[in-house]
Amino acid sequence: GDGDNMKEEDWFQREMWIAKNGSLVYYSPKEQSDLVYYTAADISRAKVSSVKDGAVLKPFAFKVQLPPADGVEFTPGEFAADSEQMRKKWMAELRKHSRS
Repeated sequence: GDGDNMKEEDWFQREMWIAKNGSLVYYSPKEQSDLVYYTAADISRAKVSSVKDGAVLKPFAFKVQLPPADGVEFTPGEFAADSEQMRKKWMAELRKHSRS
């Protein structure tokens, strides 16, 4: 949401995965449960792209941009993988579920 992508304290390490139905899910230590970050419907409409190194604090970053809905613009979700190989894998897997 309101975080600064250039500040370490605004990045959160999360265990994340793509559910069988195509939703992007993560484990929330605060809630002590699995939460949906993007629904399968969100992912199906999303554009997934890499973020240029240096544009955000973390290397191997990528973003998920939802299209506007009912005149509302969405801030892209920014994520960082552990390596270039993992970034490519995440982006490929998300794109499998995306129509854009």
